[in-house]
Amino acid sequence: MADLLLSKFDVAERQLLQAIAMFFREEDPVSIHTLTASASQVLYEIREKYSATSAIRDSDFFEESIRGLVSSLLSESSNFFRHVTLYPDTHHAFKSVFNHAALIDAISVYSSIKTKHVPETFTFMAWYSREYPKHIKRESVCVDMLEKISRALPDQQDMQAWYNFIRMLRRGRILHANICLEYGL
Repeated sequence: MADLLLSKFDVAERQLLQAIAMFFREEDPVSIHTLTASASQVLYEIREKYSATSAIRDSDFFEESIRGLVSSLLSESSNFFRHVTLYPDTHHAFKSVFNHAALIDAISVYSSIKTKHVPETFTFMAWYSREYPKHIKRESVCVDMLEKISRALPDQQDMQAWYNFIRMLRRGRILHANICLEYGL
């Protein structure tokens, strides 16, 4: 394999898109969370250069009542996974549902930097919006996008169908102005 010349965004993008694919393939939730947390941290640190925002930390995507709770749960899990000295000889009650919020937050920063969605991020946003309709403000751009292609979306519970939806979008079978197929900035 050839050497890769990568920006911080490129690395975070690879981590995030891999985590989304793993999520829909129903793979290990701890690995998904670790990849997502890593991508999210890099994206959050470079966000100011692009005037980007985080759904949890600094935007109005989530209802206010949800933001604080989600933020604390995510940092507790990612800190437990990364820091031995903070949590010596302890256990952590990780719930795979934490990945839902971690992914939505990382996607919000990623899409804000990129200014578009890619098939993976759009698919997760669609899934999340159906799974948690009360979390999303009705006037958001995401809701408008989803309404335009709602007939093409998979059954909520069929994770393999959602993964196949990503692949269908990647092949250009459904086109939307806010979805691009290119990686990088």
